[in-house]
Amino acid sequence: MKKHNLLKALGIVFLIVAFLTWIIPAGTYSSGTFTSGDYSPLGLLDLVRIPLSTLSNYAVYGILVLVIGGFYGVLNRTGAYTKLINKLSARYKGKEKKFAVITIVFFALLSSITGLNFVLLILVPLFIAVLLSLGFSKISTLMSTIGAILVGNVASIYGFNIVGYINYYFELDINNGIFTKVIFFIILVFLLAMYVLKHNMLAPKEKMISEVEDKTSKKHAKEESKKEARNSIPLLESEVREEKSYWPLLIVGGFMIIFLCVALYNWKYAINFEGFETLYETLVSIEIKDFPIVQNIIGSFNPLGYWTVSEISIVLIIACFIIGWLYSIKFNDLIDGFIKGAKEVLPAAFFVTIANIIMVVTFGSSTGASIFYTISDYILSIAESFNVVVVSLFTAIGSLFVNDFAYFVNYMATNLTTLYTDSAVYPLMGFILQTIHGLVMFLIPTSVLLVAGLSYLKVSYKEWIKYAWKYVLEAFLVCVLIFIIMFLFI
Repeated sequence: MKKHNLLKALGIVFLIVAFLTWIIPAGTYSSGTFTSGDYSPLGLLDLVRIPLSTLSNYAVYGILVLVIGGFYGVLNRTGAYTKLINKLSARYKGKEKKFAVITIVFFALLSSITGLNFVLLILVPLFIAVLLSLGFSKISTLMSTIGAILVGNVASIYGFNIVGYINYYFELDINNGIFTKVIFFIILVFLLAMYVLKHNMLAPKEKMISEVEDKTSKKHAKEESKKEARNSIPLLESEVREEKSYWPLLIVGGFMIIFLCVALYNWKYAINFEGFETLYETLVSIEIKDFPIVQNIIGSFNPLGYWTVSEISIVLIIACFIIGWLYSIKFNDLIDGFIKGAKEVLPAAFFVTIANIIMVVTFGSSTGASIFYTISDYILSIAESFNVVVVSLFTAIGSLFVNDFAYFVNYMATNLTTLYTDSAVYPLMGFILQTIHGLVMFLIPTSVLLVAGLSYLKVSYKEWIKYAWKYVLEAFLVCVLIFIIMFLFI
C-alpha cells in the first residue's frame, strides 16, 4: 500500500473544491428560490484554517472511534473476547463463505432497518476479527462489513436517517413503496454476497509459508504464518489471558446495542410513537420540595429517540466499567487497555473526522452562501420538469459536497418540493436521492464509513476502487431498472 494514499485522495478532493470556489459564485436558497451571490474564493490561509476547523467541529465522530477502540481494548483485558473470537473461528472453519454471507446479511439488514451506522460501527471490529481469522483478505472483509452497511443505506427500508428524512420532508407514508424497497434490498444483498464469494480474496497463506520455508521446516512455517496473520488482526490479542466465560460480555454488549438502537431511532417522526417523550416529561417532572431530583442526579439528557453520537460514546464508556467490574479487571489495567485500544484506532479517528472537510467548505460561510447551491441550481434547471437523469446527476454531484444524507435532504428538500410541485413524483425522487447518494458513498474519500474501514484495515484507497467499482456498477444498473419501472407507474 502506498503511504498516505487515502490522505492524498482526500487532499486532492479538497483542493478541487477550493479551486471551484474561484470560478463559481456562491449562492443561496430562500423558500425554494435561488439567488446568485458573489465569489467566495478560498485563500492560502483558508487551506490551513478549514482542516483545523474540521477537526474541531467534527471531533465528536473521531472521539466515538477512539472510544470504540478503547472499548475493545478493555474487552481484550477480559480474556473472554479472544476466547469468543477463537470459538467463532473454530465453529466456522471450513464454512468461511457461510460466515461471510451471515455477516453481509446481518449488517445490511440492520443498516436498512435502523439506519444507525455509528451504532453498527461498534460491532464491525468483532466481525472483522472473525473474518480475518478465517483467512479472508482485508479488502474482502471490508466489503463484507462496511460495504454491507453501505448497501443497507442504499436499500434502506425503515432507516430513519435515510428513509425517515425522505418520508418527513416529502410527506410520504412510512410504508410507501415497501414492496419495491424489500425486493430491491434482497437483490442488492444477493449481489453483494455473490460478489464477495466470487472475488473471494482469501489471505495468501501459501505465500506467507513459502517466505519462511527456507529458514525452517514446513510445519514450523505454517505455525509462523498462522501466528503472523493472527497478530495482524486489529484490536485483538493473539493469546487468551484467562479462561473466562464470554457470556457476560455478550449479554452486556447485546443489551448495549439494543438500547442504543432504541435511543437513537426517532420513533416520533418514524411511526408517530411519543411514549419516550412522555416518559421523559414524567422523569424530569419528579421533584422533592421543588428540587428536580432525577434531572439533577442524572444531568442533562435527551428523551430516547433523540440521542446522538455523543451519547453513544457515553454508553460505551459506562459499558467499559461494567465489563471491568464483571471480569474483576483492576482500574489501572482497565485504563491501560482502553488507552491501548484507542491508540490503535487513532488513524481511523483522524480520517473519520477529516472526511467532513468538504462539508465545512460547503456550509462554513457565515452568510449561508455556497457554490453547492449554485451548482445544484444549474443542474436542476437543465430540465423544466421532473427528469430522472437530472435528479440523479444532481444527487451524485451533491453527494460529493454533503456526505451526510440527513443533511443533504434537509438542505435541499424545500428547494426540490418548490421546483417539483407534483407530489406523484416524490416517491421516485426520494428513491433516487437515497440510492444515488448511497452508491457515491461507496467510492468517494469523504465517505465517513468508507475511510473508517480503509484506515482501520490499512487498505489502499486505490485498491478499494479497483475492487469495488464493479459491484457499484451492478447496483447502479439495478437502480436504473427500478427508476424506469417506477417512472412508468407515475
